[in-house]
Amino acid sequence: MQSVSDCRPVFAFAFRNGLGRALRDLAEADVTMGNADFVWVHLDLSDAAAQSWLSRCPWPPDVIEIVAAPIQRGRLFVTSDLVYGHLRDFRDEPDTVTLQAGSLSLVASQMLLVTGRRIPLRSVEELRRRVEARTIRPESPFGLITEFLRALNDIGEGLLQEATERLATTESMVLKRKGTGHREEILEMRRDSIQVARDMAYKRTAMLELMRERPAPLSPDEFDRFSHQIHRYAALVEDAQEYAEHCQFLLEELRAQVEEETNRNLYILTMFSVIFLPATLIASIWGMNVGGIPFGGSPNGFLVVAGLIAAVFALVAIVLFRFRFRLF
Repeated sequence: MQSVSDCRPVFAFAFRNGLGRALRDLAEADVTMGNADFVWVHLDLSDAAAQSWLSRCPWPPDVIEIVAAPIQRGRLFVTSDLVYGHLRDFRDEPDTVTLQAGSLSLVASQMLLVTGRRIPLRSVEELRRRVEARTIRPESPFGLITEFLRALNDIGEGLLQEATERLATTESMVLKRKGTGHREEILEMRRDSIQVARDMAYKRTAMLELMRERPAPLSPDEFDRFSHQIHRYAALVEDAQEYAEHCQFLLEELRAQVEEETNRNLYILTMFSVIFLPATLIASIWGMNVGGIPFGGSPNGFLVVAGLIAAVFALVAIVLFRFRFRLF
């Protein structure tokens, strides 16, 4: 069985006066906790040893159960001394062309912040880089949550801008009727964008509810900074919803173009059918193997019938063009 000293978090930091010092493992995090302002531990929740360490934290079992299983779309709960639940983050998948969300679990007390995920996430990694670069100086775990939201907004705005630029390029091709080959890509963008926008909207509602409760663990200054990031996030959600609607518009435009092309082809086939119908009828009549067919015994009968077919063909074509039933 793996011991605590052998169990390594994804990363961990001990903070003093706003500056973070990297820790090697969970055992060091346990020892350091009494000598630091607070400790931040980030876990891979797919690891059994990380789950075991989390279960030994001094929190109620229902809190640990919620945090250990990141299945909720984005909800934070507040008690007199804890903030816990789930946030949404962007997946760290650089090869993807769409926005994809992942779940970040967290539980924060006055001395300890634990975050966890099952897949790599972007904003929490960016928060780690900012802590290592010492460009931020959080005074408490709750201040670090605010910094996470700041990183989330920064990354979300950048990703959304990149996605919007790609979508604008695709839109240009679609409007030029060159976007048929991009249909599957647009479908994927629409599907993922709707999912992300729905998740972000759900999380925005949860964040606004949390603001209305004015959590006791947050100091007035921290709450003001937290509130600012939530309002910034709300604007990002609106942009994500607009992006999803834009994807839907392009998909509908592609469908309209396909329907228009299909109708145009059917119209052309119909016009040719109408033009050749009288000629086909005449040819069928003279092709009957019965007695009494006009010009059947005449040496010029074929030429007469062919001329009749040509005359009827020309007459039908003239009538169609006269009434503006154009082929193209």
